[in-house]
Amino acid sequence: MINFYKSLSSKIERLFIYIIKFVKFFVLSIFSLIYKENCIICGCALQNNGFSAQNNTCSKNVNLLCKTCAKTVEFLSGFPQGVYDGVEIYSATIYKTTMRQLIHKLKFNHKKDVCHVLAYFLFEYYKKIEAYKKECGKFLPSLENLVIVPVPTNKNNIKQRGYNNVFEIAKEFSNLLRAPFSKNLLLKIKDTKPQYKLGPKERVKNVSGCFNINLKEVEKFKGKTVLIIDDIYTTGATINEIIKVLKKNNIENIFCITLSKVV
Repeated sequence: MINFYKSLSSKIERLFIYIIKFVKFFVLSIFSLIYKENCIICGCALQNNGFSAQNNTCSKNVNLLCKTCAKTVEFLSGFPQGVYDGVEIYSATIYKTTMRQLIHKLKFNHKKDVCHVLAYFLFEYYKKIEAYKKECGKFLPSLENLVIVPVPTNKNNIKQRGYNNVFEIAKEFSNLLRAPFSKNLLLKIKDTKPQYKLGPKERVKNVSGCFNINLKEVEKFKGKTVLIIDDIYTTGATINEIIKVLKKNNIENIFCITLSKVV
């Protein structure tokens, strides 16, 4: 008799869960019909045409981009696009069309959810680096021995946007990669002018001496490989300055990935 009641209770519980799932699906379906999601780039209705950045490790699925616009993102090869003082510098995509617009949406238009899509593109590109390394007989450091570090920005920029755009991308990327993340290992100790307004020589001068490291964080991540993340690579002035600072503080295991590159 006791076993009968236990079995009945279990069946009722499963039925209740099924009903909850059905109601949830029904409500979400109604909302999707009333409030149609549109592509953040071309404005078309998404529905079944939506590009999904969801996978087993994604912390959030944000339906912002249609498949057509997603296909226009041009990925670069998985080998380094540059080297500075022995440090490999990779760039995931070409900075134009859809990628350029997505970065601008996050950077200037307060579209914070775009960081999830951009991080997913970065995550997909990381797989290309892994494939390239494996082909060359080299391997990336284990995720436990990696620390992801975003390029810091001016405090004024954070006040205007409400967030650091590169920080948001890097944080989501670390969730996808399941690798340690540090927002304070690298510090910006003086404000700079926007790099895009300056020429090559002025860019180098602009960022000179503007970065430092947090000694407490260095101890915390001692012995790990530092992966620097930035959004756009143009002349390399910012990345090069960061490499100088890290090496000056005896951090030698470094590589860099930027989301996009100006070509």
